[in-house]
Amino acid sequence: MWRIHPVVLLSIASLALALVAVISLGVLATRRASADGELARLLAVRDLIFDEYVEPVNGDDLARDAIRGMVEGLDNYSRYYPEERESKQVEVETTGRFGGIGVVLDPEISDAVEVLFPQPGSPAEQAGLLPGAQIIAIDGVPVERILDTELTDRIRGPEGTKVRITMHAPDDSKAREVEIKRTVMREPSVRQVHMLDPKRGIGGLWIGSFSEETPQQFDTAIEQLKSQGLKVLIMDLRFDGGGVLDSAAEIANRFIKSGDIYETRGRKNIKKYAAVAERATLAGMPVVILVNGETASASEVLTAALSDHGLAAVVGERTYGKGVVQALKRFEDNHAYVKITTAYYFTPSGRNLERPRKEDVNDTRAGGIAPDVEVRLSREERRVVINGLARFDVPAKYETDVARRRGMRQAPKSFFVDPQMEAALALVRGDRAPDRRL
Repeated sequence: MWRIHPVVLLSIASLALALVAVISLGVLATRRASADGELARLLAVRDLIFDEYVEPVNGDDLARDAIRGMVEGLDNYSRYYPEERESKQVEVETTGRFGGIGVVLDPEISDAVEVLFPQPGSPAEQAGLLPGAQIIAIDGVPVERILDTELTDRIRGPEGTKVRITMHAPDDSKAREVEIKRTVMREPSVRQVHMLDPKRGIGGLWIGSFSEETPQQFDTAIEQLKSQGLKVLIMDLRFDGGGVLDSAAEIANRFIKSGDIYETRGRKNIKKYAAVAERATLAGMPVVILVNGETASASEVLTAALSDHGLAAVVGERTYGKGVVQALKRFEDNHAYVKITTAYYFTPSGRNLERPRKEDVNDTRAGGIAPDVEVRLSREERRVVINGLARFDVPAKYETDVARRRGMRQAPKSFFVDPQMEAALALVRGDRAPDRRL
């Protein structure tokens, strides 16, 4: 049997390492040369614009537009958020937290800024911003001079800072000014928590998006429903465009004892995200999931995980079909964010839900999730449903007051039936579910 001398082995290993180093240096040199050429072209165009364009230009604006074009040209989902307002919104959507005073304004009043209710225990409640209070100025600026889109931004701000609110107390025409210190508030991503059929123990909730706060809010909602006899859950994911993927997976794990929740495949690695048995606190609970064409990304991961494991029936319309995973990168020098696609995700059964593209000649992408029971809404039905879902849950202590005030200014509304919710309820009750396929 041939034996190789250790010195020879060492020489071979050294030669192999040297070859790897040479190849790596060659790749790096080629990449550097390419980058130098690309940067040279960018600078040449930049100089041309500075020297020849008919109007003076700002260098920061050119850099912003160049980055935006580079990022947003990648696909339909990658984005560049250079403005402070955009960056703050990204942070709120991701963390589910913001600096505020805990006041919810009434969206149904267009000719005034009126408080619908304050969050219990919030700075707003302590300052007397109760249901029916009207805000007439913020930091000395009359509200009629503030755009509707700016109202929230003016009330919110960094934790610990103060905002001056000039207001009329409920049923009082005398104005007074209060200074309120902002604190950390939680954006409610889980709403419409109530029993739909108390006799049968059917409860429901709507998840409007997924932030870092969503799993905790979901658990709180479930405990509330359990205290009222929850036996079957209708989980509404309509109009949920996604968000933090880990939060959706965590909620999926509440129902899944074992097996994959989803898998990601990027350029460099493949990762499987498996269920952890001790986290399956709702294993065995019957679930119906409501979806529509705006159910996307993280909400599709949750839907597909429960559907593929045979743990939920899906009612509504085919989902959007966003089968990609994205990462956020913040640039500290200007607090801008870049969101880019880093991987595709696959459901437990191996499906990628991304919408088919023109180059997808083999039609390997599913293009969303097809419901088990398809029920499509008309344009008017859709409008009424989203308006109803977007309403905040009124705290129990303010329910009577809010209902009284709404009753005083509104004519009784005609009764509206949500066909998709009715189909879900029929499915749970064992009735024939209305299937409105086109």
